[in-house]
Amino acid sequence: MTPTPENLKKREKYLSKALKERLSEGDTESKSDYFTQTADYPKAFRVGACESAGSDRVTFEVLLFWRTDGKDRQQEITVVAVEESGTWLIDRVDSGE
Repeated sequence: MTPTPENLKKREKYLSKALKERLSEGDTESKSDYFTQTADYPKAFRVGACESAGSDRVTFEVLLFWRTDGKDRQQEITVVAVEESGTWLIDRVDSGE
């Protein structure tokens, strides 16, 4: 999940054109994953509430989960998806903080 050109290539079929461009121009030295907003990758996730933001845009929450040393932790992120050429694609991910 480390942000590399190879990992971006593997994910590009799920990304909007605008997000592909933003990530291609981004910091390739960062260890933080754009999609989970962390370098400490979660062990599981759950998709939560979803709402329409127009005929070609939706926003939904994703809960990320970690379990380390007997402690549970969760974090919410918000994902915006857009419809491009009949396919729903990720356009933006925001930290829930």
